[in-house]
Amino acid sequence: MNNTLLDLITKYPAVFIVVAVVIICLLLILFISALREQRRTIEVSQSGITTYGGGESGYVPWQDARLFAVYRSFNARDDQFSLTYELSSATDIVRWTAVVRHPVLSLLHMTPDISQQEYQQQIQALNALVVARTSLSLYDLRNEFALDNLPQKR
Repeated sequence: MNNTLLDLITKYPAVFIVVAVVIICLLLILFISALREQRRTIEVSQSGITTYGGGESGYVPWQDARLFAVYRSFNARDDQFSLTYELSSATDIVRWTAVVRHPVLSLLHMTPDISQQEYQQQIQALNALVVARTSLSLYDLRNEFALDNLPQKR
């Protein structure tokens, strides 16, 4: 079978190239679609906050909130582009991620549809609303779990 496939590729290289390009384009479209599906929707009401999208959903009533925290998104470093905000109750968690505009992310359509300044203002307004509704301070965990800060075993 390998000889037959090799013979076909040798006889019809243009067909092979076209098929390869089509497959690569389809995979790229699927990849970008999967990334876009991870966008989250945040709904704020008088009773609480709901987030959904990216395969997760959650609801936390304002009066049940126990922790409001910010941390680097999974695998993020100091120079990377996103922070995750989390509001937790004893039983539920809502999360949203603030993405800083970056040329690579723009190509993948992973940035907001509004200006970076307006986006940052909306994130700040949402965080201020959470603080006002829950009476919780925003706990910054970005440096809390650095490997340098872990307690040493004795």
